[in-house]
Amino acid sequence: MAENINGIIGAIAEKASADADKIIALAEQYAAAKIADAEREAERIRAAAAEEAASRCAFIAERSESNARIERKKAIAGTKTDITDEVFAKVCKRLESMDDNRAADLFAALIAKYGERGDVALIAQRYAAVAKRIADNPAVKAKGIAVKTESSLPAGMLLSGKKSDKDFTFRSLARFYKAEVGTDVAKKLFEDGGGQV
Repeated sequence: MAENINGIIGAIAEKASADADKIIALAEQYAAAKIADAEREAERIRAAAAEEAASRCAFIAERSESNARIERKKAIAGTKTDITDEVFAKVCKRLESMDDNRAADLFAALIAKYGERGDVALIAQRYAAVAKRIADNPAVKAKGIAVKTESSLPAGMLLSGKKSDKDFTFRSLARFYKAEVGTDVAKKLFEDGGGQV
């Protein structure tokens, strides 16, 4: 039984990794285009500032160049942040569009790993059709965890326990992983020199 759950978890992880690779590949293409646009706009701003500065004294010209570099860095940094935010918004959207059976397998695996005896698994109303399948999972049954649907819950699941609640809604998972790996994702997207300041 544990091998079956491990197999399911492994398959889910493998699919999630493949999906993540696809998302990152698309994001890299999108990032390259956005960074090029930002660099062109930053260069236009810099050139305009340089032309104005040339007509003034050397002190003003130096100051304008410095300001232009700062604005360029800000523009590129802002674009990188926007792109990283968009990547994780797409991750959330993909999780929310997961079919019910895959979601049921994921929820059962999460309950098996993080559930404690007596917890209640609240799943979004959207997954009502697979609630019984989740509840009948041997790992869920073994922990004595009730599975209920909740109409106000966004896509995903919440494990409600005596000690604490564990939020596995897909929005929360995307926010968590953005906080955990967002910097690494940004580095990966921009590591080839795209948008280096």
